[in-house]
Amino acid sequence: MSLVALRSALAAVPSHFSSTLTLAYDTACNVLERTVINAMKQGPMPRHVGFVMDGNRRFAQKINVNTGEGHYAGSKQGEKVLKMCMDLGIDVVTVYAFSIENFKRPKEEVDYLMQLFREKFTELCLHNDTVREYGVQIRFLGNLDLLPPDVADAARKAMEMTKNNTRYDFLFFVGPYTCKWRGIGSEGGRGRVLSDTNTHSTIVPHFSRIFNICCPYTARDEITTAMRKIVQGVERDEIKPEQIDDYMIEQHLFTADCPPLDIWVRTSEYRLSDFLLWQSCRNCHVQFVDCYWPEFSLWKFLPALFEYQVNYAELQRNRSRSRSTLATPTLLLTEPTLSDQKLKFEVTENEQCRRRTPSPVPRVA
Repeated sequence: MSLVALRSALAAVPSHFSSTLTLAYDTACNVLERTVINAMKQGPMPRHVGFVMDGNRRFAQKINVNTGEGHYAGSKQGEKVLKMCMDLGIDVVTVYAFSIENFKRPKEEVDYLMQLFREKFTELCLHNDTVREYGVQIRFLGNLDLLPPDVADAARKAMEMTKNNTRYDFLFFVGPYTCKWRGIGSEGGRGRVLSDTNTHSTIVPHFSRIFNICCPYTARDEITTAMRKIVQGVERDEIKPEQIDDYMIEQHLFTADCPPLDIWVRTSEYRLSDFLLWQSCRNCHVQFVDCYWPEFSLWKFLPALFEYQVNYAELQRNRSRSRSTLATPTLLLTEPTLSDQKLKFEVTENEQCRRRTPSPVPRVA
């Protein structure tokens, strides 16, 4: 019996048993998910995952509610997926929240989305448990000037309030015992060791998690913006034309200070939709999931995680080569498994390609 069928069966139980059984069911599901997450974390985990949150409107049609409720359900699912990724140990989550092309949708829908953004952007930095627990930095990728002024201000406030978020794991060593305490701070860095005057040591590893919200965004605009910055650098004699290569362009993308994209996920449809096109073209697993975004879950995400772990060694070899060599991307279409169509990008070394210049690349602010 599927989980959906089991929940439906519980709904038919008399009311005085229903709440108890539903609570037991939800508890069992949470325990199972936690067990699976802990098992997956025993293997290599991706550092950066991107999601195209597609299918909110069709989900609303499926359950016979208005479009706004579908978008609201999608926003709540986005919060759940953020927590799932943080629990899995993923450092950076990037979501496609609003395309520049979405401004062409009906005015009523756009107005509702802007109101939803006003509420959610503020809620993320003030009341979101995941952001507090994991010390998540919220960043917005895209052209905020295209948003209504108050929405853009809410986005900038969220970035400002979380820009120094950091998660700490404190380990206190007292004799043969160890005590662990976890908290959030605003000090940068990756880790340090503190010692007290009584020879007891406190290890304080700390790091940042990042939640990138692409709004309003298209990959074409991102690449155009990067090229515009490089041209400005050339005009100011900060960059020489012969220095311009794909690595320099990467250093001027919105994701320049993020780890390379490991997994690209899209729900509902089989399109790239102008999302992280540059980042996903090399050494990235692309996964299309046959469900609407509000229906996405850990179980839908597992095939992509398994694929990543199986191919992890090859991925690292390819990335190691590409650090010193410009590679030619080759697109390979793999056979579908577990009802999902998968595209995997692999990189083959080009014997004629030139060596990358090891000198640092100037970046234009």
